[in-house]
Parts: sequence; structure tokens; C-alpha cells
Amino acid sequence: MIPLLAILTAVAAAPPPPVVLAPSVVAPPIMRSSTPRTTETIAVQLRHGGRLLWSGDLSRASDGTASFSQQLRESRACPDADPRAGRTGTRFTTFSVSINPDYPLAEGAARVSIERTAPYGDDKDCGGRSASSTVRLESRVELPQGKPVTLEGEGGLSVTLTRR
Repeated sequence: MIPLLAILTAVAAAPPPPVVLAPSVVAPPIMRSSTPRTTETIAVQLRHGGRLLWSGDLSRASDGTASFSQQLRESRACPDADPRAGRTGTRFTTFSVSINPDYPLAEGAARVSIERTAPYGDDKDCGGRSASSTVRLESRVELPQGKPVTLEGEGGLSVTLTRR
């Protein structure tokens, strides 16, 4: 029989297990502005072909994003379809506005994106082809306080922004 003191001494003298070091990951530095964060309101008028699609105010933090999007769904009777079948065509039109900060430029600089998608083609939705056309404009702009800035894209798409 082995004395208890001998067993305890042998266990205490055993070397500690090896230490495994995990590699560390260093996060990239975050760009921060030295100016305090503020909230601003931007008046928006989105137009296509001279027709007002949307008008309203968007609020955003000076280092944040403001956006608006809408989808319009309309149905219409298909003239060549059998009236008893009740076939209708569906027409989708979408549009959106997005205003993002433009680092590292000065206060009031922004990246603006506008987009409109609408049916395209002769029958516009009754032939089953369901083609669409998209116009998109992305631009960097200076938005001076109180002065309207208008961006114009192809096909009559435009947006007027006024920072309040």
C-alpha cells in the first residue's frame, strides 16, 4: 500500500500543462469625425419626366444614412384576354432615394443615390414578358445649408435636395 502523502507529493510535482496562445486579431481603425454628431433634415423632391413622384423630409445623423423607397402596384385589364378568364396585367413601379455621409469630406458633403424601375415595352405587362427598365444615378454632392441642389439623371429622373 502506497502512503497517501506519497501520492499527493507526486501529483503536486507534475508539470503544468502547456499554455496555448491564440492569435489575436486587430480591428481596423474606425474613421471618426472630430465634429460632434448632429441631426439634420433634408427636404427631398423626386421627379420623373417633370412629374413629382415623392416629396418629403428625411432626417439623418451627420454620420448616418437617410433613405426612402416606395413600390407602386397597379393592375389593368388586358384588352386581348378572354374577359371570362379575368386576366389582368400587373404593373410595378419602384423608386428610392438614399443620402449617405461622404467621408472624409467636410460637413454637408453627401453621397446621393436615386433609382426608378418601371415597366418597359409595348404591352407593358399583358404579354407575359414583364420587362422593366431601371434608371439609377449616384453622385457625390455638397449640400450647403438652405440652398437647393438638383441632380438630373437619364430619362428625366431628378432629385432636388435642400439641407435645412
